[in-house]
Amino acid sequence: RSSEALAVDCAVSHRLLATSARSSVDLIPLLRPCEDGKQPVSPAACELCPQSKVGSGGFCQTTCQSGFTGDASRRTCVPCGAGTGGVGGMCDLCEPGTYQNLEGQASCKRCQEGTAQPLRGQVACAPCTDNLIASSIGQELCEACADGTEPSADNTRCAPCPGGTAGRQGVCLPCGDGEQPSDPGLETCVLCPDGTAGERGICRLCPDG
Repeated sequence: RSSEALAVDCAVSHRLLATSARSSVDLIPLLRPCEDGKQPVSPAACELCPQSKVGSGGFCQTTCQSGFTGDASRRTCVPCGAGTGGVGGMCDLCEPGTYQNLEGQASCKRCQEGTAQPLRGQVACAPCTDNLIASSIGQELCEACADGTEPSADNTRCAPCPGGTAGRQGVCLPCGDGEQPSDPGLETCVLCPDGTAGERGICRLCPDG
């Protein structure tokens, strides 16, 4: 072959080698491992591990245990906060009627009888007060007692107004002299029937004569 042809071949070979070298250099950044807490989503990009997982070396290989979730960097598991509970590496806010006062818990506790709370993510339930009760566990709201009844001392049930008293909306008040509670219902105070007299809400038969 002529010297000119050989020169052309050499020039083409040099260009191909240069192109191949540049391509190899361009690929180097794409082959770098992802940081701990991240995983590859394409040859050129990494993203955080899912909230429920943590990892290292480009792998999200560990699911957090119940009551724990991945931290912001997804490098370690941290406890679920108070007011939450969770399994499978996820922490969920406690629902109304439930609460959690501790960290790192898998589930939320239900409000006990006599207490309630209507919000999500709470650390305690509020006791029912005044004329209100919660007769079952896990209540979102306290309930008013019916007319003629009042709350028990622990606000877990409604009981009939005591003797000599009558009431509405869960509040029983003593009847006056010459009166007694309405029957049935115990809702209001009414005058003693004919032939009777009374005091402090209790009517008795008058003696003969």
